[in-house]
Amino acid sequence: MAAGWIRASIASAIAQLTRMFCGLAVLKIVVMQLGVEGIGKLGHFMNLLSILFVFAGGGINVGIAKYVAQYENSKAQLDEFLSAAWTYSLLASCVLAVVFVAGAHAASVLLFGDSQYQRLIIFVGLAQFAFAYINFVTGVVNGLRQTQAFSRILTIGSLIGIIPCYFLVSAYQLSGAVVALVLVQAGMLIPATRELGKLIKLRPRFTARLGETGKLGQFSLMQLSSVATMPLVEMYIRTELARIVGWEGAGTWQGVQRLSYAALSLFISFLSVYYMPTLSALTDGRKIVSYVVKTLGGVLLVFGFAAMSIYFLRGLVFSILLSKDFFIAPDLLRYQLVGDFFRIGAYVIGFLAVAKAATKLYVIGELVQSGFYVVSFLIASHLAGGRGVFIAYALSNFCYFLVCFAGLAFYARARLRAAT
Repeated sequence: MAAGWIRASIASAIAQLTRMFCGLAVLKIVVMQLGVEGIGKLGHFMNLLSILFVFAGGGINVGIAKYVAQYENSKAQLDEFLSAAWTYSLLASCVLAVVFVAGAHAASVLLFGDSQYQRLIIFVGLAQFAFAYINFVTGVVNGLRQTQAFSRILTIGSLIGIIPCYFLVSAYQLSGAVVALVLVQAGMLIPATRELGKLIKLRPRFTARLGETGKLGQFSLMQLSSVATMPLVEMYIRTELARIVGWEGAGTWQGVQRLSYAALSLFISFLSVYYMPTLSALTDGRKIVSYVVKTLGGVLLVFGFAAMSIYFLRGLVFSILLSKDFFIAPDLLRYQLVGDFFRIGAYVIGFLAVAKAATKLYVIGELVQSGFYVVSFLIASHLAGGRGVFIAYALSNFCYFLVCFAGLAFYARARLRAAT
């Protein structure tokens, strides 16, 4: 058992690192070919793709994993559920596609100031059918606890997707970059289909079961709260930033944000794979609080060291991962790293709500975090112009961390009172 766990952990780590490096490779190619201004405009499509990849098919992959694990030993129930989930996913994708096709012109004008990007928006909206299938498969794979199969999907899919990226960006510029980003995600179609065929014989039927639909709808609501908050907030901030300092300034912010996401994703992967399952299994209030506090201290210590290393080696880091022409003022980078520090701290505490399936608390947390960011940006940009976006990032994450820590203290007090 220990050997299997170790192999699964190694496979998961390799998959996450591969996915991270492929994402950074695309970013590097775009900076080389399109410059910092290109990164600024591409940022909107990055947010659209992150929204679609999470919400494609209704955002039910976590729900699929839950109920596949629950019905695993009952073939009849599993078949009925998968047919209902397949129907739900397909219908949700159709609705989403109609929204993107119908709203492409308005979205292009709103985000970029003209309609020339509406075809790309339609393309992205149709690509989510592939994302929905991938989400369906990974939900089944995770529900069956096939960690190595999931890792193979991520690793092989990322490598398949990255192969044509340089040609696409160099030949077709921004349009090619959008297609490249889609392929990095859609590359998982091939290994996903293969892994699903090895695990189960799926013969999906189109069926509507109110009970299963209601269960899956709850997961759609949770995912909708995620995709309707921070990604949309970032799109709003990027548009305002382009108005204040131009697309090059917005591109500088976008480049730094993507590097932050890459660093944060490694820590979030650890929290998802190791921390949250352990937290979910704990029932004693004192042990839960103790585990959260210990993990918080360890993660902040490691991340703090990594952040200081990035700051002092910033010239080398940015020249390797972006370009030698990329520059960000040291004080602005400090704000970004401070924001990342408190953001990962808030994640550690916030995973407690996820582990205990506190849906309302999760939704409220997403809204509060996004609200802090918007308010901080409006104030800081008014006082400091384009520099304000970095100040707002640090300030909003610090405030949200304080809210999360206060929530943890309240939870600890309530559980200790219940135990006495």
